[in-house]
Amino acid sequence: MEHLASRREAFATLSGAKSSVNAVITEMAYLYAQRVSLPASHPTYSSYHSGLRNSQASSILVTLDTCTRLGGESALSVVLQRVLALKMNPEYINNTLVPLLPGICGLARREGKSVTSEPFASGIRIIMNNWVEVVLGPKPNEAAGQPLLVKLQKFTCTEPNCVRVRKFLTTVNAENSMTLARIGAPARKHIERELQVHACSAATFETVRTTPQGLTVRWFCANYGFVSGSHTEAVL
Repeated sequence: MEHLASRREAFATLSGAKSSVNAVITEMAYLYAQRVSLPASHPTYSSYHSGLRNSQASSILVTLDTCTRLGGESALSVVLQRVLALKMNPEYINNTLVPLLPGICGLARREGKSVTSEPFASGIRIIMNNWVEVVLGPKPNEAAGQPLLVKLQKFTCTEPNCVRVRKFLTTVNAENSMTLARIGAPARKHIERELQVHACSAATFETVRTTPQGLTVRWFCANYGFVSGSHTEAVL
């Protein structure tokens, strides 16, 4: 297909009908769009260890580019429909579909089209809608979190480590866990008692087996509006 397209002028001269050659190339591109192998939405091995994240998006972008150049928007539309018809899951959306967005916009610009024209607009809209619905998930349930906040307001111990824990639990953080390093067993036990009374419905805690001992506190109610949903840990 690429060979025929690169020599279309020569073939048109031989056949005397350039439009016929172009029609054949367009038809071939359309069939290619229907049959070309595309990455699965559920890879059989981890993208973080295999580099699959980049290779999946790159492979699809090459296919989109080929179909657009040789088959126009009809072939492009077929590939987009196939890519977006796969079962959606957070990894596929984050690692494959979202990285396609700059490429789709670039194809639109190259073709002299607006990203609000079809099929570009539909592809972008479906990717973004799935990212919002599947990756971000439902809106945080702020009302359900209010009883926890009321209970945490009774956590009034002024011991410095308790103050740090209380601030962590009542502030929207970029982390969902904190570690009080080497505070010693007496301080650890004191904080655990306070948490058992005032935060048993909102957080868990775990002893850090160092000398002296430390304590890690983690949220486990990330669906509430005052709790961050990221999964990183701050060592304080």
